[in-house]
Amino acid sequence: MSLGTLASVCGVGGNYRPCSTANLKDNTKRLVLALTRVDGTSELVTCSGELSKRLRNKEIALSQIANFEIVEQLTDDGDTMNCVVLPATTSVLPSVTVKQEMPDYQPVSTFNPEELIAF
Repeated sequence: MSLGTLASVCGVGGNYRPCSTANLKDNTKRLVLALTRVDGTSELVTCSGELSKRLRNKEIALSQIANFEIVEQLTDDGDTMNCVVLPATTSVLPSVTVKQEMPDYQPVSTFNPEELIAF
């Protein structure tokens, strides 16, 4: 279940950062981010394994993940944790510009049962 993006959960004026230098340097663990809202409340979210790797390798900067989704995931122990995940695709999808009004879809029947009757 999506809980929103990092930016929407932090809110305007809020921030996020790695929770500790030790966690940032430990490649055996997922990166954990501390989110702080303007009202002073905070929470921790865990980055996915792949996102942790890319952040540590500097393939992705912290400033680039503001619009990444936070999802609620179930752990092996049955607990829930909030996890920041990579977008579903990292490639640019093609877009199409609609230049005119398009008529509603009208299905065309290609099946004529009379063609199945032997004479």
